[in-house]
Amino acid sequence: MNQTTPSRPADRPLKAELDWLIDSPVLLTPAAHPTILPAPLPHLTAGLKQHLRSSLHRQKVLEECQEALAQRLSLRLGIRYESLWQSITRQIPDCDVLATNVQVQENHRTLGEFDLLYKAGQHTIHQELAIKFYLGTPGSRGDWCEWIGPDKADQLARKLRLMFDHQITLSDTEAGKNTLLALTGTPQHWQKEILLQGYLFYPWRQPCASPFGANTQHLRGDWLPLQQLEEYLMPFASDVFMVPQRQHWLALRHWHQSEKSFDKVALLQYLLERFAEKERAEARPVLIVSGQAGSVPFFVTPDNWF
Repeated sequence: MNQTTPSRPADRPLKAELDWLIDSPVLLTPAAHPTILPAPLPHLTAGLKQHLRSSLHRQKVLEECQEALAQRLSLRLGIRYESLWQSITRQIPDCDVLATNVQVQENHRTLGEFDLLYKAGQHTIHQELAIKFYLGTPGSRGDWCEWIGPDKADQLARKLRLMFDHQITLSDTEAGKNTLLALTGTPQHWQKEILLQGYLFYPWRQPCASPFGANTQHLRGDWLPLQQLEEYLMPFASDVFMVPQRQHWLALRHWHQSEKSFDKVALLQYLLERFAEKERAEARPVLIVSGQAGSVPFFVTPDNWF
């Protein structure tokens, strides 16, 4: 029996997410740091990538992905991203996943965690995984500190420092080496990789340079304060908008049946009420997707959020 067809409606969102992960560009290039991958699967030919896609769409693999997600007991987007990439790597020809989410401890203290340890051919690889959505500060000249997440505590500069100075160097620490040795039994030369995907959102009608080292093909969207929303929506022919739950931020062009849709008037009222419920310091930007073909996702922030 052909396990890729017919498609069960319940499987379509997961298939869309897996396709998005293997097809979407990275946010930054190795110009930002030599361990950053230039593409999600830089060593796969087009033919091998298509074979991988077919493998991921098999019913058995989809069920394994769902089981892996359920075992993580979390709705956090970053956890979902990690788990799906770990599942993808298991289906790549000549790749052997050695371990995932391995904690490194020293004197009963956790120093960090290896997201993904795998073997590709004769190479052993430590890979760190991250999915990020950042909003650029108006007037930014490309400094990493001028790109901020929906949660203001999440800043591009802070995340990159953590990845470059701690997470990807964990295998160089004594405790990290001991953890890896216990896993493999013999000393290995570990290659280091960072896979960083997501979106960069630019302030509508305001100058903002891309962050240093940004991939010229990175996915992008807009962001704007609530007071500009009516004007922003005027050119939209479609009057259907969705506010996806955070765990559905992968494959934004795929509409989940569980999401509520709004017309322009209802969307504005929804945001007015949502921001009014929160103190200014607590209100976070809201990600919105339009049903109009060719449109980009956009964040709406409380007025004076920056």
